[in-house]
Amino acid sequence: MESIIREIKSTDKKEIVKLFHSCFSTLFPISEEILERTVFESGDYCAEASFVICDAEDGKMIGCIATKVSRNQELYPDTGWITLLFIRPEYRRRGLGSTLYEKSQQVFKEKNIHKVFIGQDLHNLFSGIPSPNIENENFFRKHHFWLNPDQHYDLQGDVQQNPTLTRFDVTEFEKEFYVETMKCGYEEELLSFLEKEFLGRWEYEAQQYLSNQENFDKIVVLRKHNTEEIVGYCMLSMNEDKMAGLGPIGIGKEIRGRHVGNYILRQALLQLRTLGAIQCLIDWTVLKDFYGQFGFKPIHVYRSGYKEI
Repeated sequence: MESIIREIKSTDKKEIVKLFHSCFSTLFPISEEILERTVFESGDYCAEASFVICDAEDGKMIGCIATKVSRNQELYPDTGWITLLFIRPEYRRRGLGSTLYEKSQQVFKEKNIHKVFIGQDLHNLFSGIPSPNIENENFFRKHHFWLNPDQHYDLQGDVQQNPTLTRFDVTEFEKEFYVETMKCGYEEELLSFLEKEFLGRWEYEAQQYLSNQENFDKIVVLRKHNTEEIVGYCMLSMNEDKMAGLGPIGIGKEIRGRHVGNYILRQALLQLRTLGAIQCLIDWTVLKDFYGQFGFKPIHVYRSGYKEI
């Protein structure tokens, strides 16, 4: 079979979504709007290293690779991401995936990219290889990627009909701490906390969020009663279908090991309930037991990986 490889065009979105659904389980739904927002509208999207492969005879799209390149050299120096890579099932095992990958890799080299991640990009669709198996893992190993021996998960739980939230005893925690939604005017305090405790991606994402929002009801902060200082935080989100997102969530080093994270997690879920959320998705985590105490269960599994060029 002869094939043609070309850069992705703006008119390819509908066909890419259709091809995506033929390649992935229904557990990974996608729409043109999601594809546009998370890939093509991303400031990191690299059009020069993003391609489709088509059957030369009938023009049918049979595969796609979409990539990103870091524009933030301080946070991710010389870094690229494989955001999407898939081949129509009936065309697999013919080297077409490798052909797409190698074409993108060549562009990465020309751009002096020295580290490439599987997923994990900002505003990512996948945080690693989705539904990892021997075949897709070996594909990346063949191309010299290191794969994490541990899998990670997306978890989902009910926010409205969740008795574990009511049963959780806050008495001891609230002698020392309280949780509130973020208030305008305290942005620098939150960023200072993150710079001290979680320097890097979490601080950057919070900074981006704060600069684009006027209402901070989707950020909750944990404070000490005696000093009023921020010692923990949690980011929330919610779409029009009342599906919420939760995370990152983190507490300061000095209070770790005391299960205070359980308290802020419970309060964050109550805030989502107040906002009208029905279900909540927590992505990219290994903490099944931590979230499982409030009924969250795995719905997706991934394996992360990267390579150095």
